[in-house]
Amino acid sequence: MTDTDLPASRPGRTFDRDRIVAGAAFVVSLSALAVSLVQTRVMMAQRDAAVWPRVSLYTSVRNEELVVGARNVGVGPAIVSYAQAKLDGKPMATLMTLVDSAPVPANWNSSAEVTRGNLTGSVVAVDEERELLHIKGELARYVVQLGSRVSIDVCYCSVFDKCWSIKAHRLSQESKRPEIAAVPACREPSGPLF
Repeated sequence: MTDTDLPASRPGRTFDRDRIVAGAAFVVSLSALAVSLVQTRVMMAQRDAAVWPRVSLYTSVRNEELVVGARNVGVGPAIVSYAQAKLDGKPMATLMTLVDSAPVPANWNSSAEVTRGNLTGSVVAVDEERELLHIKGELARYVVQLGSRVSIDVCYCSVFDKCWSIKAHRLSQESKRPEIAAVPACREPSGPLF
């Protein structure tokens, strides 16, 4: 048999087959990587949602009783970075500033039971309520008259450092909806906190 009798080899065809197989393997690898990245993002979102806190501020006004409080209505603990109350846009030294600012008559002389709580630096568990201010007696009516002049700002985070800020005008039942926003981190404002 001579060289001319042998079938001609086709190196181009073998080379093309190897290229196709390598290209297919590359495409499959990229697809697997993309699916893995998407799955990781979904799992992280599910993880975050499983411990998502949601702080809700509320006001209760009945007869001669005023309660201002916070409740965690989410599914995970809320780590409160700060809470600040403002009167006419200026931070109040304490919530008792509300009581001192109430438009009471000059000859007013009534006893009232006033209790207050703190929120800054606390952890609010799921379904837990915290009373920030509770006034029983005639004084409650006068404090409620401050109405929309009062706002409360709260910033809180989840256990995975996802943070939210809530701002509410909260001394009357007719107050506006609170402003809630996701924030990169809670930056403590200037002025006193409660």
